Amino acid sequence: MGAKAKALTWAIAERRTEVARLLRKGWTERRIADELGLTKSTVHNDVEAIATELVESRIADADKARALMTDRLVVAEIAVLATLESAEQQDPELVLKATDRLIRLHERLSKMWGTDAPEKLDATVTEGPSPHEAARLVREVFAVSSTAGGEQKRGVSEEPVSVRDSGDADAADDPSD
Repeated sequence: MGAKAKALTWAIAERRTEVARLLRKGWTERRIADELGLTKSTVHNDVEAIATELVESRIADADKARALMTDRLVVAEIAVLATLESAEQQDPELVLKATDRLIRLHERLSKMWGTDAPEKLDATVTEGPSPHEAARLVREVFAVSSTAGGEQKRGVSEEPVSVRDSGDADAADDPSD
């Protein structure tokens, strides 16, 4: 990068620092533009660049923190595994405690990395049975027939069942219709 490009980069960085300072004071982009002798679009572009830089910085910080926590959890996991190996023949209660700790470490790692979330499945039904086919399936599954003693038993009904289109109960009872 040449001297001219470095000077321009430095001037932009200083201007953005001033824009950020005025934004923290609660100034509008228009007021900042008027104060610094810039166009509103230049100030807007600077605000966008500042916001992008902040987001990228926070993402990088979060990634560093996640990596540090992962390292710590892996060290703890190694210690628990060593405890399990040494206590396996001696103390069953210690083995249970170490196993529980190991499970908790894995749960924490899964949660931190987002691998504990359930997989989302599309459960929409695009085609289904016709109303008559649905009625037939319901009859097959839930049919109740009378037995000799007046008791009810589950099974497939031999008698046809009509599906009523209206609320008229007499029409459904009369087989001559």
